[in-house]
Amino acid sequence: MRCFFALEPSPASRFAIEQWRQKYLPPLDAAVPAGNYHITLAFLGEASHSQVDDMVSFLNNQSLPAPFALNLNHVGYFARPKVFWLGIDDYCPTHQQLVALSQKAGGIARINVPRDGYTPHLTLARKCKQPPAPPLVEPNIRCLFDQFHLFESVSTPVGVRYQKRFSWQLQPEINPRKQLR
Repeated sequence: MRCFFALEPSPASRFAIEQWRQKYLPPLDAAVPAGNYHITLAFLGEASHSQVDDMVSFLNNQSLPAPFALNLNHVGYFARPKVFWLGIDDYCPTHQQLVALSQKAGGIARINVPRDGYTPHLTLARKCKQPPAPPLVEPNIRCLFDQFHLFESVSTPVGVRYQKRFSWQLQPEINPRKQLR
């Protein structure tokens, strides 16, 4: 199966992104459906069922960080894959920790996970021959994340669909009780 680890915006965040896109951007030829919005942590490519089992087993035994938020606050364009995207300026330590953990899970399963050149982003459109015109208003969309997922990329007659195969709940920070004297 072709898979990747990613963060998935909540339905409210997906709606806010979609509303911003429709209001402040010109129509995009190959717009990504809101149901496919995600921020990739690690792209794995093809993985066997035993490799997936190894990654799941590894992640099931890890201490996970606390929930966190990211602000999608600018747009960008990758020329080579022709992708138009929303990005973040503040790459928080928790997000970095999940990227490293996802990459390590891939390594445990003997998958060569690219570690260089990671740019956190949410793809808005693919196959853009040139960068779309700048938005009328820059984005400012706060997304809260309390879990991350292993997705499978499934080709369908109407396009690619991302199916969650496994999910991991991020652990809220526990404040130790103050000791009374």
